[in-house]
Amino acid sequence: MHAKLFIIEFDDFIRIVVSSANLTDFDWSFFKQCIWIQDFPKKENISNNNTNQFENTLVEFWTKLTDGIPGNFLRKYDYSNAKGELIPSIPGYHTNIEKDKYGHLAIKKAIERMNFTKNEILNLKQSPLYYQMSSIGSMNLDWIKELSSSFYLKDCNNFNIVFPSLESVSSSHFGLRCGGMIHLKSKTFETSTFPKHLMTHYSPNQANHLAHSKILLHLENLKNGYIFVGSHNLSQPALGKLQKNGTQLYISNYELGVIFKLNNFNSENNLENNSQEKEVNNENLDKYCKLNLPFKIPTKRMDLKHDSPFILETVQDLLD
Repeated sequence: MHAKLFIIEFDDFIRIVVSSANLTDFDWSFFKQCIWIQDFPKKENISNNNTNQFENTLVEFWTKLTDGIPGNFLRKYDYSNAKGELIPSIPGYHTNIEKDKYGHLAIKKAIERMNFTKNEILNLKQSPLYYQMSSIGSMNLDWIKELSSSFYLKDCNNFNIVFPSLESVSSSHFGLRCGGMIHLKSKTFETSTFPKHLMTHYSPNQANHLAHSKILLHLENLKNGYIFVGSHNLSQPALGKLQKNGTQLYISNYELGVIFKLNNFNSENNLENNSQEKEVNNENLDKYCKLNLPFKIPTKRMDLKHDSPFILETVQDLLD
C-alpha cells in the first residue's frame, strides 16, 4: 500500500490530506514533499442523497483500502467545492467502465472533464510535460506513448522525466546517505528499451534538498494546463498498464493523487489577461498560480556521456 491519505474529523468539518510523504520523521524532515489539504463542511441536510465525483471516489477508495469497512461517515460532508479530483489506483485487472476510474486512465477522464477549449487542447498537446518522482520502474517507449495519450501529449519527446543525477544527490544538503529514498535499478536503466533520452535533471528550486514528491505538470502557459500530485511514481504498478488490446488496465499498487486545472489556482489571484504571455518559470508559477515547485523548470536533458541518473547500487560501497 503506497497511498498517503489523512482523514481528520473536526466538530463541524472534515479535513482531507493527500501527500507524497510517509508518516515518518525522516520523510517530513529531510525531503521535499507535496501535500494537498482541503476542508469540507458538514452537509446542511444529511439525508441529501446528492453526491459528486470527489465524494464517490473518496468513499470507494476508503472501502477498498480498508477491505470493506463502510465509508458512510464520509458522506456527512459536502465536497461540492472540491478544488480538484481524486485519482486512485487500486490493484487488479480493470475492464469496461471500471478501468477509467483508476491510474492513468482516470487522469485522462479528469482532463476531459476540465472542459478545455479545442485550441487549448491543441496547444497543450504541443507543450512540454514534466513528471518528477522519487522512483522509476521498468518501462519502455510504448508505455510512455500510452501515458502520453492519457496526459494529452502529442509528441512523447516532450515528456520530461525529472530525476536526480548522481551529482545532484551527492551535492545535496544531506548527501548520498539520503539517496536510499531515490529508486532506479541499474538493470532497469540499462535495458535497451528504457527511454534514456527523456531523462532530465532534477534541480532543486530553493534549498538544496532532494525531493520525495511525485508531480505531473503539463502546461502551455500560466492559464492553460493542469497539475497532478500525490503518491504515484512513474511506474506501471502505480499508473497502470493497458493489456488485451487496450480493453484491460492492470494495476498492482494502492495509490492516491489529486489533479487540478491550473486556473483553479490563479483564478483566486486575479491573474491579468495577458498572463499567458508571461514566461513559464518558477517565479511566475509561484506568483500567479501559487505553485511552489520543488524543481526548476524548464528542466535540462541529461547528457548521458557525462551525467548519470542516481542509482543507489552503484554507490553502495561508499555508504558501507
